[in-house]
Amino acid sequence: MARRLPLSSLRVFEAAARLASFRAAAQELNLTPGAISHAIKDLEQELGVVLFTRERRRVLPTPEGETLLPHVARAFSDLQRGLDAVCLTGPQSLRLHCAPSFAGQWLVPRLAGLFEAYPALDLRLSADPNYPHFPSDLFDADIIYGDPRQAGLTVISLGPDQIAPMCAPSLVGRIHAPVDGIGVALDSVRLAERELRDGRLVMPLAGRSQTMTLVGHRLVFPAGADRKPALAKFASWLMAELELEG
Repeated sequence: MARRLPLSSLRVFEAAARLASFRAAAQELNLTPGAISHAIKDLEQELGVVLFTRERRRVLPTPEGETLLPHVARAFSDLQRGLDAVCLTGPQSLRLHCAPSFAGQWLVPRLAGLFEAYPALDLRLSADPNYPHFPSDLFDADIIYGDPRQAGLTVISLGPDQIAPMCAPSLVGRIHAPVDGIGVALDSVRLAERELRDGRLVMPLAGRSQTMTLVGHRLVFPAGADRKPALAKFASWLMAELELEG
């Protein structure tokens, strides 16, 4: 069994196998093609197996290389996650997960103001529909829609939001009462505020339809995490932007 394989050789193997090219791997890793070829040859000798076949201008992993690749790729991915967990936990670092609609429509357009208020803040933002589980090595806090799916979290309501009929201005003259199928959408007034302000959307039934008010978004984090300066600053800024009492 091979022992103490150089991490650099495994990185070269992963890049070459993923890209199916020694030349492309050399460009990605800032090495020469010769250095890539030499590292692969040393690794093959150490393992006692052939990892690549040469086919015209391409190199393709052998069955042994195909077997090894996902394990090496996963190992580097796990290593990167561990390094991020260590390096991104300073007092000015905040790893924030956020509901995609809130991130894209409300939060991101305001981030310049956040960084102007706190220039030392290092915010790492991820927006996808998957809820993180706390405690997590990936995130310090989350902005969710609806109730948290995990008990024991600190939950801060981000205030009421209104859901109202909206449409493009060109459709206003055709809409006189709530009906289906004519291009009207029910949307969040908070998330559509830029489009409403710029005139890209209008509320054609304002005053003639009932607006639904609900508390949709919440800031959640593990109990006591707000003692971290970065999270405390972000939460304070967020409440001020939403004109809510802290």
